[in-house]
Parts: sequence; structure tokens; C-alpha cells
Amino acid sequence: MSPVHRTAAVAALRFPRLRGLLAALLAVAAVASAPTGRARALDENDLGLQAAAGPFDLTLQSCTFRGERLECLLIARNRLATADTLKVTGAELYDTEGGSYPDREIRTGGRSDVQPDEKRHAVSLSVPGETPVQVVVVFTDVSRYKKKASNLVIDVEGHRRLEFGDFPLARD
Repeated sequence: MSPVHRTAAVAALRFPRLRGLLAALLAVAAVASAPTGRARALDENDLGLQAAAGPFDLTLQSCTFRGERLECLLIARNRLATADTLKVTGAELYDTEGGSYPDREIRTGGRSDVQPDEKRHAVSLSVPGETPVQVVVVFTDVSRYKKKASNLVIDVEGHRRLEFGDFPLARD
């Protein structure tokens, strides 16, 4: 138990009229300290940066230059037992020098019938329960001389922005 929680518990016992107020303050503190969409590394040997959006866990597997294109591969896994829709509405890559690059293409599930949105490169796919699918985000304006990215931001409709930070850019 943290010192703040311990102090609140003692105060609640001594001053019964403060219980409601203290309970509300503790609830606000719990929400404020809840995890963000910032990814965390799972394995040092692989990028393995992971973040959650609703029923989906997204894991950044790699960002690799293929010719003049930088392709970032993510695996999205539906944690539910039933199908749910994953809609990636955009992405942006930030380099270590402060440059930012919007996505040029997003592919998901290897499906050719997923059509990009006219304004953004958004894709939508119904993902069966407990099933992983690939999401590939393509950037075209990133210099092949870049060795590292400071952040990859993925927008998932209906959920917070997911951030995958501080990872190397590979070459094929």
C-alpha cells in the first residue's frame, strides 16, 4: 500500500464524514495513474514493442527499408472470443532529429479487398476472435540513412493513439 493510500485509509477511519471525499480522490488518482498507450519492450532480441487498443493487442515487429519504402510490420491480436473490427485510421513516424512522416499506405491481413479511405490511408478489417493479423504501415519519405526512430504513432478508430517509441530501422 502506498503512503498516500495508507494516509487516506487512516483518515477515513478517524473522520467518517471524509470517507466519500477520500474515495472520490482515490478514484481520480487511480485513473490519472492508469497506463497510457505508450508501448513497452517485451523482448530485447526483437522489437516486440506492445500496446493495447480496446480488444486488440498490437505488437511492433519491425521497421525495415525495402528499396525506397520503409515498412513497419505490426501484429494485431483480437483478445475477444468473438470477431471484432479493427480500423487503423492513420500513422505517423518521428525520427530522432525531429522529422515527422505521415503514412503513405496501410495494409492489413494481407487482404486485397481492403480499400484505403480517400482522406487518409485507413483500413478496416473484421478480425475473428483470438486471432492475429498483420498490419503493414508504409512510409515513403524517410531517408534510408536514418538508423533509428523516436516514435511510431498508430491511430485506431474508437481508441487512443498508440505509441511505439525508440527503435532501430533495419535494412533488407
